[in-house]
Amino acid sequence: MRDDRKAKPTLLASFLAHSGMAALIAAAIMLAAAFFTADRLALAGASDALVSDLDGIGTLEEFASSFPGRGSRIALDSTGQPISGVQSPGMGMGMGMMGYGMGYGSQSRGTGARTEAEGWDRSEEVVDRGRLSGYGDIPWAEGSTVWAAKSIEEQGQGTVILVTWRKASSVRSEGWALYVMGTAGIAVASGLNMALAARVARRLSAGLSSVAESSRRMAAGDYQTRFGPQEVVELDQIASSLGELAGDLKSRTAELVVEKERLAKLEQSQKRFIADASHEIRAPLATMAITLDAWKDRLLTDEEKEDALKHVRDEVARLGALAEQLLDLSRIESGRIPINIGELDVAKVVEDVVSSYRGQQGAGVSLMKEAALPKAMGDEQGLFRIVRNYLDNALGFTPEGGTVSVRIAVKDGFVEVTVADDGPGIPAEELEHVWDRFSRAERQRSVGRPGTGLGLAIVKAVADAMGAEVSLESVEGEGTEAKVRLRVPADC
Repeated sequence: MRDDRKAKPTLLASFLAHSGMAALIAAAIMLAAAFFTADRLALAGASDALVSDLDGIGTLEEFASSFPGRGSRIALDSTGQPISGVQSPGMGMGMGMMGYGMGYGSQSRGTGARTEAEGWDRSEEVVDRGRLSGYGDIPWAEGSTVWAAKSIEEQGQGTVILVTWRKASSVRSEGWALYVMGTAGIAVASGLNMALAARVARRLSAGLSSVAESSRRMAAGDYQTRFGPQEVVELDQIASSLGELAGDLKSRTAELVVEKERLAKLEQSQKRFIADASHEIRAPLATMAITLDAWKDRLLTDEEKEDALKHVRDEVARLGALAEQLLDLSRIESGRIPINIGELDVAKVVEDVVSSYRGQQGAGVSLMKEAALPKAMGDEQGLFRIVRNYLDNALGFTPEGGTVSVRIAVKDGFVEVTVADDGPGIPAEELEHVWDRFSRAERQRSVGRPGTGLGLAIVKAVADAMGAEVSLESVEGEGTEAKVRLRVPADC
């Protein structure tokens, strides 16, 4: 996949480009609105000033001699024609003629839109309303003006219209400083806005870069990565979510490592199981083959034939027991042997197991139990099998005349059954493997005791299936203690 990251802009550059364009457009709109508003305000202010100037005038004489207004002025009759002697000085040649009773005559204005003899078209409106102001063209000035008009009653002349005006260009020139200040203010505000936006974008970009860098480290397997607090809620939520993801990945990775190690151990255990099972099957088959070959070749005496026949029968029985125990172990681990967990009388089950060994030759078996033992949770057949296996092992490794003791006691909410012998014990290096399949086969053969080496593996599988706890403690040369613990129900 093509890496086009270099062709893409950074968040800061993209933000500045888009916000800069938006700021320029906004500034242009604001400037246009500001110019328009300032222009309207300046013209309205000039119009209000002219109206105020006219408010102080009551007679034509005052208007002609002492008018305080700053604009040009003229007096008109009710038809809109100039009254001689009342006009602003310096109004031009054409205007001087109309100011001294010459009238407009037939001279027309430069626009040709109307003749001066027609008079002012707003005169009737001024007379009707008494006062009027406005913005636009008037017959006595060139260009746009701001004007105000007022009608008064003059003795001997009737209705007189007083008109004063200022050129719009003059008004605008006086407000130029205001326009400049407004423009400068908008420019400064836009610049500050851009600077603030750039600062915010830079901080957001730095936060995103920090989160991105931490994410890259996390993707590389560094789940110790910590995402610091961010300045905005959204970034803080992203950082928090990524931090939770890192923690989850760390725990899941640890679980996978543990599972991998467990599977590796299981694989080794299976390989060892196959090797041990092959050895346990091959050894009796080999001895039987040798014995039968000697029989076929007539190498055995009658007495040796009896011993050989007994040996073959023993090996066949051993192979049968091995096959049966392998099937039992497989059924237990796969759940095909039903485990019925309920309240059981531990003492009764143990007594049944012990009674089956009475009268046998070899080591003796003693039973000690506490009085009024509570019931415990477990499977009766499973407990019977565990205790019987413990006793088989203990009696097998205890010399004749020795003692195997069985004790039943209550301890820490459990009914505990202990089978102890004073046999040779188990070496420390072998103790951790006693629950493995075939782990004791070599030791059993070394002392001349037959066995499959699957007994304790079956014990562990049964205990796990019914929720019991099993353990083995041994000191080489002193003996071994095998225990099974069953939980006492809460209501007992």
